[in-house]
Amino acid sequence: MANAPLWQLVLLQAIGPMITVLFGTWAIVRITARIRRRREEQQLRHDLIVGIAETARSLYLATQRYSRARDNDELGAEQLHALRTWLDERYRECRGRGKALQKRLEVIFGSGPARSHWDATIDLLTERYFQLTDPKTIVNFSANAGEEHSGLTVEALKNPKLVLGDYRRHLSEAVAAIRTEPLVTGQLLETPSRAARQAPRSEFQSALPHTAV
Repeated sequence: MANAPLWQLVLLQAIGPMITVLFGTWAIVRITARIRRRREEQQLRHDLIVGIAETARSLYLATQRYSRARDNDELGAEQLHALRTWLDERYRECRGRGKALQKRLEVIFGSGPARSHWDATIDLLTERYFQLTDPKTIVNFSANAGEEHSGLTVEALKNPKLVLGDYRRHLSEAVAAIRTEPLVTGQLLETPSRAARQAPRSEFQSALPHTAV
């Protein structure tokens, strides 16, 4: 290097700092992008957990409210009918939201524990709804029986204690899987805002008496 022409020495002295700056900039961009992507993934997982928790809680509390109101001798037939109408609306709404979340989980995590546990959660809440509204129609229970759905037999699905116990277990497992299961999608998908996930307030809610859950 001591015998190198003067022009080479000058050139190296000129471009050396430029190469250092360019490499440093590239490294910073890569690190920043990695941190941003990790934060986006954490936010995605958080939003999915909030989504399934709110959907499950909304339908669970609706069934609990109706169950207690039905056993309340002070509640008139008209009020009970209004509450049943409200429950039907809440069931259809939550069932739709639950299916949408199921498809989203399948896109992001594949057909792994997150999707399967959430699928079982919604099926079990569906059976709790049918226990209260149409317990004598066997097809309501056979449709969600078996390992691919609720995980319970037809007879077990008629038992409120078993259904609610497994509902809590599967919801807990779904949350745990969303926190830890690796993403299979190539990009992070936009998650709906919290406001968009909120269930619209039914006109029956303000008119009905409050029932403890």
